[in-house]
Amino acid sequence: MEVDDYLPVNDWGTLISAYSNKSKLWVSLLEKAYLKAHGGMDFPGSNSSRDLYILTGWLPELIKLESCDRQRLWERIHAGYKNRDCLITCGTGAIEDEDKIGLVGGHAYAILEIMEFKGHKMLMVKNPWGHKCYNGKFSVNDTRNWTAELKQALGYVNLKAKDNGIFWMDLDTFCDNYERLYINWNPQLLAYRKSFFDLWKVANMS
Repeated sequence: MEVDDYLPVNDWGTLISAYSNKSKLWVSLLEKAYLKAHGGMDFPGSNSSRDLYILTGWLPELIKLESCDRQRLWERIHAGYKNRDCLITCGTGAIEDEDKIGLVGGHAYAILEIMEFKGHKMLMVKNPWGHKCYNGKFSVNDTRNWTAELKQALGYVNLKAKDNGIFWMDLDTFCDNYERLYINWNPQLLAYRKSFFDLWKVANMS
């Protein structure tokens, strides 16, 4: 399979594909190759965990946040992140007033950092669009819950400087606003392995 370096843009000449803020072309070409392998731009999508499995080989796990044990979940993802043994993404369900809360419904997000500081269980979330930030509790516009110490520990000033789609959420707010958590685990964590081949069904990709 061959992939050229022509990339789609909108009417204003802005890229509508994945791209690197540091002008690294491989990001856009990798996405184009992945889409081409799945039939082109009309690829209906799957979920971020499945996509990461195909790209990295790290093992996918799906967690429904509405029914999970939040403390147990935190212990697992905090340890996994600290040991660099997992990649974490998440997805929203339907959202009635997207502008009010600052989140996009039916949309995938990435988890960039996980930090616990003086009882605060915090997740740094990124909208892959590179803009449109959450504006509730612990957003950059929240003047009630941030303390000077917490701002310093979590780099609040850097986020306040511009809208790059990155924001912090505490664990409970995160679980209340997102529907699913997708975790890809380092396969080296498994003591035993067995490989088999089967077909992916569209119904299992959501």
